[in-house]
Amino acid sequence: MSNNTKLIIAFILFLIYGMIAIYSGWLPGSARSVEVKLYGSAQKNLANSQFLSESETGAKDIKLSMSGQKAILSGVARSNDQRKKIIKDVKTARWSGGLIAGGVTKVNARNLKVLPVATVPDAPYIWSAKKEDGPVVLTGMVPDEQTRDALIAHGNAIFPDGVIDRMTITSGAPKGDWVGAARRSLNSLSQLRVGEASGDDTVFRVTGTAANLEIASRARETVRNMPDGYIGEPSIEADKGPKTQSPYLWNARMDGRDAPIILSGYVPDRPTADVIIVHAKSVFSERVVDNMIVAPGVPGEDGLWLDSVKASLTTLASLQTGRARASDLDFDVTGTATSEERAANARTVMAGLEGDFNGTSNITVVAPPRIEAANVCQSLFDDAMQETTINFETSKSTIKPASYELLGRLSAAAKRCSAFKISIEGHTDSQGGESGNQSLSERRAKAVVDFLVGDGVDLGQLTSRGFGESSPIADNNTAEGRRRNRRIEFKIIQ
Repeated sequence: MSNNTKLIIAFILFLIYGMIAIYSGWLPGSARSVEVKLYGSAQKNLANSQFLSESETGAKDIKLSMSGQKAILSGVARSNDQRKKIIKDVKTARWSGGLIAGGVTKVNARNLKVLPVATVPDAPYIWSAKKEDGPVVLTGMVPDEQTRDALIAHGNAIFPDGVIDRMTITSGAPKGDWVGAARRSLNSLSQLRVGEASGDDTVFRVTGTAANLEIASRARETVRNMPDGYIGEPSIEADKGPKTQSPYLWNARMDGRDAPIILSGYVPDRPTADVIIVHAKSVFSERVVDNMIVAPGVPGEDGLWLDSVKASLTTLASLQTGRARASDLDFDVTGTATSEERAANARTVMAGLEGDFNGTSNITVVAPPRIEAANVCQSLFDDAMQETTINFETSKSTIKPASYELLGRLSAAAKRCSAFKISIEGHTDSQGGESGNQSLSERRAKAVVDFLVGDGVDLGQLTSRGFGESSPIADNNTAEGRRRNRRIEFKIIQ
């Protein structure tokens, strides 16, 4: 073997032993030593960039480990740009390791995830309602046609002059009960003389002036009581002194027999408002919403304005749909009735207002379609009587006013079922004597027939019978059972 060959073999062996020494840790610059020093260098880079723990940057729990010269990263970064920055800071870690062990050769970042920040809308969701003289103007954004219709209907119900719609359908409404927050702000605005309600995303503000401190306080509380997730901010002041309202407006609205009766406008004081509410509940079966405002300036002689309001409500209760309005001395009822008799009664009541008050009416007769099926007619009566009953004065055949609305519905059903005879049957509980109960049941059934005939039902269509206590449907030994046994039943006779 030549000397040159021996020299080459020796050199190769030297390199092999050198590499083994380095990577087995026999020498100071070994692989283990490189790994430790690279880890320290990369940690230092991350610490300088505040990526080692949660901070203002939003990066969370970044973890680093080394496998030789390969770095392994895990954790959560706020964005892709931040993730790239973390990888770069680790990959550029260096130390004086020489040619072979010069730095990080590879970064494994498969477990370094990105958690994006929720996007922020480009613009706030804006809506407003402005009240001055005349109709309230609605502007701004609404999420869909259904919401637009709901706000228009609500505004027309609570503002005496109604609303003007200038809203536009726009996506991006805040989550939760946005329409409930808008309605709540309109309720607050309806209590003010002048003002504005505005929605800015989830914050609704109402500003304006109320007639007095009491109304201002109520309006502030109304707007503060917002649905979950929404904030109400009132900025409402009271007039420094009493101001007479002119014209003196009052309004009652009924959109259907099962719809609530909404009262709005001015009343001279809360006791008067309470009297109006009690009367409304007596003729509308409790379905009353009070949006009335106390304000000075009630016109006419003492007590006659209130009498005119009560007459208007009684007239409205006889209709299918309608509205009662008052402006100073003038009262007017408009709507639809199921018969000419009801329309005539409404005209008579409104024409008979006392003192300086003027009553007018505009009633359209809309006859419901005739029903030809006996079972359908029976269902009409059964459904009407399902949740309530006709109430009489104790031990008398006098019908209580609270039952007039129910009788109105029964009258409308009888007119639609004019192809059939109807038996009206009275029943009592077992309290008292048997003969007295028999007589009472007959008189009560006859009283119902008289009411229906007075409301335009053909007398030839009706018969009345009394069964006294002979046909109970519940236990007469309990108060609830006796209440159920005191009843009037409507039976279709084919």
